Amino acid sequence: MRVMESFGIVIKSASGRFLSPAARCAIRLEVGLLGRSFPEVAGRYGIGRQRVGRMVKGIPSYGGSDASMNEVIAAARACWKNENGRRSSEAGWTLVLLDALALAIGDPRLSSSAFLNAAIAHAGVGIHRVLEENNHVG
Repeated sequence: MRVMESFGIVIKSASGRFLSPAARCAIRLEVGLLGRSFPEVAGRYGIGRQRVGRMVKGIPSYGGSDASMNEVIAAARACWKNENGRRSSEAGWTLVLLDALALAIGDPRLSSSAFLNAAIAHAGVGIHRVLEENNHVG
């Protein structure tokens, strides 16, 4: 089996058994934020409904309840932090969250690579301007 991808974001490993951190987060956001059903989400990611149920345990539902969007995202972050332990960083979480939103919403403009490419392009203009102002560019 080949790696399952969407917008260049890895969803499943080559063996097809392991979901990427972005895919696990996207599943939690799809159920918690977007209110999608377990069968619908399971079908999108090629996993069982019971696995979806286990993954979203403890994730509040944004739609139709008192949970805020921040609470849903904080709960998804807590799951990510628990899964990744000491290797995790806020920068890593930010990239995972962007990719998860791109997967959940279905828009590649939200992916981490799109944001990073835009940031690098913007930074390049700023760096050039500073170098020019300091007479380092001819």
